[in-house]
Amino acid sequence: MKSILLLVPLIILFMYPLYSSELVPSQILNKANKAILSKIIPFEDGALVSGERGHLFRLDLDSLKMTQIQLPASQFITSIASDSKKKIWCVGHDSIVLYSNDGGVNFQVQNLDIKKESPIFDISMDDEGHGLVVGAYGYALSTTNHGQTWTPVEIDMEEPHLYSVKRDHKGNYYICGEFGSLYKLSPEFKLIKKYELDTQTSFFGLEILSDDSFFAYGLRGLLVYTNDGKTFEKIPHSSIASFYGSVRNRESILFYGTDGTILDYHYNKFTKIKFDARIENKSAIILKHKVIQYLDIKERIGITSALVHNNKQLILTTTHGLRDLKY
Repeated sequence: MKSILLLVPLIILFMYPLYSSELVPSQILNKANKAILSKIIPFEDGALVSGERGHLFRLDLDSLKMTQIQLPASQFITSIASDSKKKIWCVGHDSIVLYSNDGGVNFQVQNLDIKKESPIFDISMDDEGHGLVVGAYGYALSTTNHGQTWTPVEIDMEEPHLYSVKRDHKGNYYICGEFGSLYKLSPEFKLIKKYELDTQTSFFGLEILSDDSFFAYGLRGLLVYTNDGKTFEKIPHSSIASFYGSVRNRESILFYGTDGTILDYHYNKFTKIKFDARIENKSAIILKHKVIQYLDIKERIGITSALVHNNKQLILTTTHGLRDLKY
């Protein structure tokens, strides 16, 4: 099953649950940290990590020890957010939004719509409780009260899948999705503009630099840059890996994605960071109860999220659990 799923973009994978959509609590499993992990964010003196089947973990950044937190739902958690205090939001399949105001000790369901069949892919929240979630088929919800109520937001009548949402320093929201769709919303969740690009290739993520200045990236190595929101430049590089996310490290921007690919963009130059993108497993062909041949199987690893630790270590969530890389 994994070999098939990993042939498609990971973001698309999130759309199709590998489990029942019944609302049942997540299970505390010894090997949960070896499964698909979707997001890592800083939290208190460590980090939070999310994954499939309602998995959520506290992570000690020094020892890389993961401690699982039980959630009241087992839906795939595609993204997480937190304020500067103890509030946590988890979003995922079945339009679910889970909320904790005590640092993850207790969670409540703020939103759930199994019949809608629109998984939420990303969330952006600020310290004042204003936030936006986006998902499949143009699905978007906003809140101004820490998620006590969520209000539908219409962004595009054509309803493309919306994969990522980010904010700039002014509180504007930037959203990207399939078919080369890019949007800018005001802090009041009103559509300011739909950016016009000459591409139908899907965007999976954004790196916001300032108002109307950002990178957008996605399928098959697509990477574009604009400094004014009007002219978009396609950035040439040697990789054809799909980019799922990005992270800042001092003057560099690291773009990461399929096949363990990480590109370091530094002063207008790209450097490919070496990362062991394969896991070797042993498999055997057995005939009449005798092992006649051993095969080496290498499974592809997709990097789904990253966090920089101490300016020299990358903590990576992947399709095969947690990884770290010093560079």
